[in-house]
Amino acid sequence: RGLDGQRLERQAYHSERWDWPLPLPYPAAIRCQDLVFLSAHLPMGPSGEVLSQQGLNEQTRTVMDNTGHTLAAFDLTLNHMVKQTSFFFGRADRNDIVTNQTLRSSFYSEPAGASTGVPMPALAMEDTMVTVDTIAMT
Repeated sequence: RGLDGQRLERQAYHSERWDWPLPLPYPAAIRCQDLVFLSAHLPMGPSGEVLSQQGLNEQTRTVMDNTGHTLAAFDLTLNHMVKQTSFFFGRADRNDIVTNQTLRSSFYSEPAGASTGVPMPALAMEDTMVTVDTIAMT
């Protein structure tokens, strides 16, 4: 809260980058004081379609591009990331985790923020291979 006791927040919505296939009341991101919390970003194109023809690495690139675009609404870049969690379709295999982590890390300058990769047997939207939550700091 601010000095006056009011919530200091600003929101950005996914519609600035893509349309969801169904209406949802959640913002793509919300800023509270110096922190910006991004909701799950998916490998979606401008019409809200999951880019299913892409493999894990290409979907991850799309997610990172969408994440960067959302951060730009707050005058931030991917280098402002302090924590990121990537949920990806894959086995609990070291190679899957390392491959995804290496790709996501390529979007940041060193030192990057904290990062966690979580392999999942399935994700919420059909054909989605990765979803990423991000926390950034101004």
